Amino acid sequence: MTSPRPAPSIPLDVVHQLRGFSRQLVRELGYLRSPFGGSELAPSAVHAIIEIGAQPGLQARDLAALLRLDKSNTSRQLAKLEAMGLVRRESAADDARSSRLFLTDEGRDLQVRIDHFGTAQVTRVLQQLEPHEHDALNRLLSLYASALSRDNAHVDRPAQIERQLSSGYTPGMLGDVSAMLARHFAVQGMDAKACECHTAMELSAFLQSPLDEGNGMWLYREDTRVLGCIVLEGNPLTRVGRLRWFIVDSSLRGLGIGKRLLVKALAQADLHFDEIHLADLGESSATAALYGSQGFAQVSARPVTRWGVETTERRFLRVRNARAGLQNKA
Repeated sequence: MTSPRPAPSIPLDVVHQLRGFSRQLVRELGYLRSPFGGSELAPSAVHAIIEIGAQPGLQARDLAALLRLDKSNTSRQLAKLEAMGLVRRESAADDARSSRLFLTDEGRDLQVRIDHFGTAQVTRVLQQLEPHEHDALNRLLSLYASALSRDNAHVDRPAQIERQLSSGYTPGMLGDVSAMLARHFAVQGMDAKACECHTAMELSAFLQSPLDEGNGMWLYREDTRVLGCIVLEGNPLTRVGRLRWFIVDSSLRGLGIGKRLLVKALAQADLHFDEIHLADLGESSATAALYGSQGFAQVSARPVTRWGVETTERRFLRVRNARAGLQNKA
């Protein structure tokens, strides 16, 4: 495997100059003042109005990601905007427990005023520059903003995911996990009703039974909703365990949530079990790669019928000592 190319060395004077320009931009654009943007709102609230107006139906978690705010801060901002009559919520058509954000008539009027204020501000600045400098300014600011965005996504996302992971039962998780699995298999043409009933029955039995040593459950939650789950179940006498009900909501896949759940479960598994088994339906290369990155090897693949559809059941095995050996060689 080739080594990653080292990052180029950046002269400190260039770094200090750009930091100074960034602070000046924040001051001159008025981000340290409240109210802001020709409105009576704080800067983060003004940006919330702009983003909701630009993307009607935006969900709160997506707004938080756009504004680089945590969920609790975003919830407080939205509560204030709702109380002021600027924002309203509507239940999502595909999930009554999820809401989408829209501007009210008063909110749209405010958005227009904010837009006029910002357009006038930028126009006055550009009038002080030569026309050929406009394109250069846009190009360089775009490069800087894109680099900041990539860096923030790399730094913020793992910490945010970690804050929203929890272990053990939480109210409502039975319905949330059963529904996620039903929606996941419905996309593959399976009987979603049969899948949801079967999952709810088996998961309910697991939740009501006393947990053996080493067994556990890890969840990814946003507010009160469970949007990711993995369960570790095993026999401490035989030291053989298995992972079950491993699912992440389709809207959140690709963010690394599944890997963090898997890592949490395996950290406990290695303390109590020598073998961990995992069954998977379908032939997704992405899931196989994820399992392989954590020391699993595929041991079988066979055709099965699940909830009315013929599919492939793959079984994976992770041997603790073999995994430890891989880590020692790394």
